[in-house]
Order: sequence, then C-alpha cells, then structure tokens
Amino acid sequence: MYDLIIIGGGPAGTAAAVYAARKQLKTLLITESFGGQSIVSADVQNWIGETHISGFDLAKKFEEHVGTYKDLVDVKMPERATAVKKINCVNGSRPCDFEVATGEGNTYHGKAIILSAGARRRRLGIPGEDKFDGRGVAFCSTCLPPDEQIIGNSSIRAIADVEKVERVLTHNGTFQEVTETMERPHSGELIEITTRFFTEPVQLTPNHPVLATIITKGTGSNYWKSFKINEPAWVRAGDLTLKDVLVYPIISETKDIAKISISEILAWGAKVNIQDGQVRYRRGSPTAHTVPDQIPVNNEFMRLAGYYLAEGSISGKGINFYFSKNEHEYIEDTKNIIKKLFNLNPTVKIENNVGRVEVYSEMIEGVFLQLFGKYAHNKKVPHWALFLPHEKQTELIKGFYRGDGCKRDKDFCLVTNSRTLTYQVRDILLRLGILPSIQRRRKEVLNQWPGRVGNRTIKFNHDKYHIVTGGPSLETMSRITGVHHEKIDTRNRLNHLAWLKDSHVYLPIRKIKRNFYQGMVRNLAVNANNTYVTKNFIVHNCDAPIFKGKTVAVVGGGNAGLEAVVDLFPYATKIYLLEYGETLKGDPVTQEKIKHNLKVEIILNAQTKEIVGDQMVTSLKYLDKKTNQEKTLALEGVFVEIGSVPNSEMVKGLIELDKWGQVIIDSKHGTTSEPGIFAAGDVTDDPYKQNNISAGDAVKATLAAYAYLLQREKQSPAAEVLKH
Repeated sequence: MYDLIIIGGGPAGTAAAVYAARKQLKTLLITESFGGQSIVSADVQNWIGETHISGFDLAKKFEEHVGTYKDLVDVKMPERATAVKKINCVNGSRPCDFEVATGEGNTYHGKAIILSAGARRRRLGIPGEDKFDGRGVAFCSTCLPPDEQIIGNSSIRAIADVEKVERVLTHNGTFQEVTETMERPHSGELIEITTRFFTEPVQLTPNHPVLATIITKGTGSNYWKSFKINEPAWVRAGDLTLKDVLVYPIISETKDIAKISISEILAWGAKVNIQDGQVRYRRGSPTAHTVPDQIPVNNEFMRLAGYYLAEGSISGKGINFYFSKNEHEYIEDTKNIIKKLFNLNPTVKIENNVGRVEVYSEMIEGVFLQLFGKYAHNKKVPHWALFLPHEKQTELIKGFYRGDGCKRDKDFCLVTNSRTLTYQVRDILLRLGILPSIQRRRKEVLNQWPGRVGNRTIKFNHDKYHIVTGGPSLETMSRITGVHHEKIDTRNRLNHLAWLKDSHVYLPIRKIKRNFYQGMVRNLAVNANNTYVTKNFIVHNCDAPIFKGKTVAVVGGGNAGLEAVVDLFPYATKIYLLEYGETLKGDPVTQEKIKHNLKVEIILNAQTKEIVGDQMVTSLKYLDKKTNQEKTLALEGVFVEIGSVPNSEMVKGLIELDKWGQVIIDSKHGTTSEPGIFAAGDVTDDPYKQNNISAGDAVKATLAAYAYLLQREKQSPAAEVLKH
C-alpha cells in the first residue's frame, strides 16, 4: 500500500514525485515516459533555468531528478494507467483507498492519487479524417523503436545510443552531424520491412518517410531496353508495397590516410617514449626493441589488417595470425609485411594443420587492439578506413578473404562473428562496385547442431554472418581476391535482383509485416541533409518532405500549428493556415515569420467541415463563419494541430469532469470531487497549459495530498513518520 500514487511523468508528475519524496511519502510513479508532450519539442525556451533545451533532454533531466529519490519513489515505466477505483471503503470510520489498474495487467494500491496524466493530440472529428489518416492527414512525429539500428560513425548502432554531435550516414553518402535526438511514447503499428540482399528487417512507424522508387521494366525481348530506375520520392512506410524499391547510399567521400602514428594511438606522453623516429614503452628497458613511430597506411598495411580481421588474435605479448599450414604464400606475405612495416622478425610455428605467425610486441598489440578490436565478435575497422581510396580497400578485402573467405558453387563468401565488421565490409564492397548479400545465422540455431573438434564440442556464443557475393558482382570479386570463379565461364545470363547504379543501391522489398508495439520510439534531427540511414534504406527525419511540391493546409493557429507551417517552408509550394478564431494564438515572433512568407495564406474564422479525397486527400471543406459560406480548398495534405485531449478516461465516473473531459479542480489545492484524488497539469480544467504552471500546480497538489494523509492517519502510528 503506497501513501501516494502519481499517474504521469510530465512536468506535473515529476514535480509531484520530487515533493512527495521530500515529505518522506512512500510513492509510486506510473508513466509511459518522462517529459509529457514536450518530449517531441526540438527547442523548449520557457522552462525556468533553461533558455534553450530540447524536449528529450528536459525529459532526461526529469527522469534523473526522480531517480535521486529511488529509495522513496518507485517508477513503473513504460506503463499506462487505465482505470482507478475506490477500495477498502468503510463508511464513517475511515477514507477509501484506491486501486490503479494498468494496460500491462498490473494493479497497485494507494491511499491518495495525484492525476497528472497530461493530454494527447486532439482530432478534428470530421468526415474523412480517419479515412485519410496517413494518406494525406498527418498527426504525429516519425520514429523508430529504440533498438532499431542505423548507420552511424564507424558503422551500425542502435538509434537509442546515438547522441548529439555524433555523425550519421545520410542520403547522399556523406556523414552529417546529429543536431537533436527525440523520444516519445508510441502505441500502435510498426511497419517491418525486409529487402533483398540486406535481409535483416527494419521497423519504423507507419508515417515515417522512406526514400523509394519504382523500376519500369519492359516485356519479352524489350525487358532490358525499357528498363528504367525512376526518380526516387518520399513515401510513408505504411504506404509501401512489394512493388516499391528502396534506396541505400554508397559512401561518397574519398579521403586518403598516408601514415598513422603509433605514439598517438598509444597516447603519446603517457605510455611511450619517442626518439629519432623510433618508439618504445616508457616502462620498457633501454635495450628493449623499438618500432618506427610513423607507419605507412599502404596496400601492404591494409592487406595485413585484412589478415588480422579474419584470423588475428591478441596474445598478451603481441599478436598472432592463423592460417592453414598449407597456405605458405599467405604466411610468407604476413611475415614480410611485418618485417617491412615494423622492423620486427615474427616467428612461424606449425602445429597439426595450423600455421601460426607470432609477433612479439606489446606495442603492436596495442595498435591493433585500438584500430581493429579484440576477439572475433568485436573486430572492426577505424572510421577513416571507410573513406580510403579503392586500391587500399581492395587490399583489405583481399586479406580478409584469404583469412576467412571461401569460394562456393555460385559465389564467394566472407565469414565473421562481428556485426559491426559485417556492415562495414558491406559498405566498403559497395564502394568497390560489389553488391553483397548479408545472411545472419543466429547462435541459437547454430547450437541446435553442434560441431565437434576431436573430443571438444563447438558452441557458438555469438551470431555468425555470411557476406555473400555472386551474380553480377562475381567478376569484380574474382579480380579483388585474385581467385577465378568457374561460374563466370559457364553461366549464360545474369539475373539482377537488385541494382547498383551511380551512387546508390536499389533494393526491392521482399516482405512487409505490421506489428503492434507499445513503448518508446526515437528520432533524430540531422544537420544539412535531414536524412539518416537504417540498416537497409534511407529515411527522412520528419513528415514534411512527403509534401514536397504540394499544397497543404495546417489546421490550428496555436504554437503547434505555427511550428508546423515553419517546418513545411522548404517543401510545400502553398500552405493554408486555418484558425477557428478571429486571431492566431501562437507566439508573435513565429507569427511574424509566417506572415512574411509568400507561400502562406492565413484564413481566420474557419471551421473545418470535411476532408475529401479518393485514394489520397484532394481537398478540404470549411465554413467561413463570417459569411456563413462553405468553401473548398484544393490540396494534397492536412496537418492537424488543434491542441490536446486530456487523458482522463481512467477516472471517468469516479470524479467530476467538465464537458471537454478535463478534471475539475480547486485551483488553490488541486483537489477534485473525490477526497484523496488530486490533479495537476494539462489533464485539469486550468486554462493555462504550460510546463511551468503544471509543475507549480503539482507542488500545490502534493502538499495538499500530504496534509490529507496527515489528517487521515492522525490516529495511526504512521502519522508520526509522516510528520517528519
């Protein structure tokens, strides 16, 4: 039994939790996320003490502040309260307790409630609104689930791990800076898309813009003559079909690195001494072997890196390279490169069927550890290797193939346990004109049929990745590896199941699924290009590009509506702003931006009546309240920004609500019509919906709840605890 249950984690719920903890109340906070509606704001300018802060960063501060009271405040997140009811009522002798049920099937009991569940976006409630939701009618932000992966600096990573100032791959093959990260709750469908070749599925919200195209093909003998890749366009994920072809960028920048410095890699000045261009560890003896500080990043170095990525290991005293005992050419190549680059004489040992090249140098071990990783599942290349000239990248692939590649009946196959390296090698191969297929073999499946070496059972602790190259890329891969594939001589024709053209890859969709999801989703704002890249295709970071070159309407003259208009400036050719009242209600500064933009036409006293269309929106009907005439606007998109609906369904029938569903409160104390239930924030009938007001009202409600609990428990021993 909690003293206090707080429902909602926005400014009101957070403030209530902090003050409840300061009063030593045993408190439960139930919320889908911290931050409330402000979490999707790119720039919050009115939070006391913060002149500029993103909604996401503000939400993180809320969560961290409540977390400092973890001994007093239990947090259930993400969890959604669905019903509140009275329990343990004894007439005349003691007040009721309360039970809160959640959508996750849990129930919690408390002596008092603070309802701070906030509000959600309001809908117009007119014909056509639901029908064209996602087909011209826009309501909410675009996002990916937090564990969905994108191509960031140095390769693949979860979108939840990407932070501001980091760089991500964008639509034109360049890496651009992330200017903002955003998070919000989502309850509904996610679209799961699987493409050819890059076979791991990607999930995203239905309204997220994806860069897609259609391939025009001929028939019969004209199949290739009429073959055409049409101009890509932004399409909502929920509108994609199996006829669509998605687009992935090839890294466009080429930047050579002539040399690397061992002293810099090993933190010069801290661990090593450098003299006459030679470097040694400080803790080493004066006679210890030295190596050159400047190492050329040439073809031989890159081929050696490929050998290490495939079959290299850290020994504790240096590094080892493993080959078949019969691979004399590769063993000699490794020895010669090490001697030439590092002035070291490696040792070669043959044991059973394995040839091992041993390099005894902790310094070289440190360099390879920093650049290329330790253990097979953590292998990687440094970010700069993704931009090297093709000749050097060719040598990297050649060395990798020699160590961990094979020729199969129809293709070549590279094998690794490293997920990061898999996607890095894929992007390097694309730069070399090779379109590989990625096949992931999960460890759980591999362990169903364990292998054996002698008396030892082979167990897989990590997934295994096959990077497969065949079809039209077979000749190029043969040239890179120096291994001729017999399939080139015997095949009669080539089947193109995906296309690599100019600076992009075009991947047909193989499968589309719709999954229900409830939880947090994430999005990024990206400098310059406003795009980023998932595992398999390019996405935009907002709804606006869907309406490029189109005529749209924004309904609502408050701050949200004005900001939507500004977001549409770079894309729409014509923007109608419809406001129900006689004046716009948003900030004067933003109003001035809009009034001076020739794309925008402001229509006041407009009551929207119907959204019309066929497959997509074609027009909007509204009533001119001054003339009482119904008018029609020809357009292709409608953005609805008309405020919020209070999340009060959970207490309907228990406490008094007004006709809009807002909780009626005594503004002095935040009390409601039911003793023991208090409310604050956007869920209430307070006319001012602002973060700072919500927080202040929540403090008053918490102090009032504390006084209520003192009075309730005055005959109980617990009262003495509460008083302190």
